[in-house]
Amino acid sequence: MLSQEKSSAKSWLERQELLQDEPSDSPFFTVEKQQGVTSIMLDFDFENGNRLALPYSGIMKIDFNPSDGIVLEWGNEHIRVIGQNLGELYALLARHKVSAIRESREAFRVEGEGELFIREIARETKQW
Repeated sequence: MLSQEKSSAKSWLERQELLQDEPSDSPFFTVEKQQGVTSIMLDFDFENGNRLALPYSGIMKIDFNPSDGIVLEWGNEHIRVIGQNLGELYALLARHKVSAIRESREAFRVEGEGELFIREIARETKQW
């Protein structure tokens, strides 16, 4: 039991240290960097020029699956962010630190395999 408590305490501590790291600048999203400030709206910038802003307060769920991307749910409005290495983006979304997300469907050379890349933002409306 004690070893399990130590491992969970360690993982909690590791998570807290990760949250303190300064997020990297990305061409695919904008982060609110001012200490103690969170974003009120999340702005989606589609490659075709369309934009959509939705309030963080309306998010019912953020689901991250590395192979499927990130799905954000606002009632019947679902936004799927498809790309690679989206773990950092998910962590920032969960803390309301991302103010904008941009897609890039054009052929884009990613320098390393570990680099974040957003290929598509898909908007889905669910019927009740």
